[in-house]
Amino acid sequence: MKTTEFVYDALPASPIGLVTLPVTVAKGETLLKGTLVTMTDGEVKALDGAEGAEVYGIIATDVDAVEEEQGAVVYVEGTFNKEQLIAEDVDAHLPAMRKIGLHVRSEY
Repeated sequence: MKTTEFVYDALPASPIGLVTLPVTVAKGETLLKGTLVTMTDGEVKALDGAEGAEVYGIIATDVDAVEEEQGAVVYVEGTFNKEQLIAEDVDAHLPAMRKIGLHVRSEY
């Protein structure tokens, strides 16, 4: 008997409780849907391993701001599929994410 494994590939793990905000993506950034971002000087950038960098939200769609700043939308609250999140070390940011209303699941 042949079986098929279901792979959940949506970023939000649930539509309930999703909150988004408009943001400006800093010039020079290319962000993929699911990237954890930090806010600096009123613009978001990909969250890196920099000391003191804090999660602000999760980019909702791909954004190319290489040439100039771009408007975008970030999720600031909700429950998300861990496998769809993009960061150097997602696990390291989970406690801080929970504190601001970003919850993560990986079992389906």
